[in-house]
Amino acid sequence: MTPRNVGFCLAYLRETHQISPADALKMLNKMPQKQKVQTLNSYHRAKEEKKKIAKSEQLAENPSLHPKNTKPSTKKSVIAPKAQEPFTKPVPRPQKTDESAITGSKLYSLMIPLEDIERLKQAAKDNEQSVSMLIRAAIKNHLIHYP
Repeated sequence: MTPRNVGFCLAYLRETHQISPADALKMLNKMPQKQKVQTLNSYHRAKEEKKKIAKSEQLAENPSLHPKNTKPSTKKSVIAPKAQEPFTKPVPRPQKTDESAITGSKLYSLMIPLEDIERLKQAAKDNEQSVSMLIRAAIKNHLIHYP
């Protein structure tokens, strides 16, 4: 199996099983060759299915692109090939608002362990506040000690 095909298999395993790259590699290494080929074929089928879905969504949004709605031309046009779509859809980033101008605050991302998030959710539920309010209060309490 070529390194490119191994990459496709790893991407497929990560996507379908929602596992880390290391776990996907362990899973792939434990598979017999026949199962690896089946995984690669599944990847290609899923990729083709996603292309069909994307094309049907695009036609639904813009019916003028449908082949029946276009006139055949005698000229051959050269169209550059599309860049290969990623296996997964990108996660949209939060939209920027003018909130920072109004409140003097700014969006900031935090990496918090899952067990702490669960505890935060429970504390927010008990105090009838939002998780973000609890986080802001904890940060303010901590920053009191710094000038």
